[in-house]
Amino acid sequence: MLEWFDGMSTPLVGDLLKRWPQLPALQKASQKTLRKFFAQHNCRSEERIQQRLDQIGQAVPATTDAALLNTGDLCIHIAVHLLAALPLALPSLTVRSRLSIRRIRTVLWWRRCQELDRR
Repeated sequence: MLEWFDGMSTPLVGDLLKRWPQLPALQKASQKTLRKFFAQHNCRSEERIQQRLDQIGQAVPATTDAALLNTGDLCIHIAVHLLAALPLALPSLTVRSRLSIRRIRTVLWWRRCQELDRR
């Protein structure tokens, strides 16, 4: 799967994993369905789409262990949602970290002023 896409944290990969979290399910999808999916995600290169379809068809699951697959599904579900939320959260985290740094600087400045007053 790593070879199919340019990056694993893209919306394309996230949406693919939400819809088909396991390889057998992806392989059961019709080529028409997969082509439509890729088109909806702005994949326009017919050559690239065909290459992906060929590789999906030839891929072999890393495991068939049900416990690992069920746990993997849960991990994929969580990771996909976290990665999707990250761009929305980053601006808020940046603002909060800047406010925290300002507060720390203010506290340190006041402490330094109090130390100078004691002398």
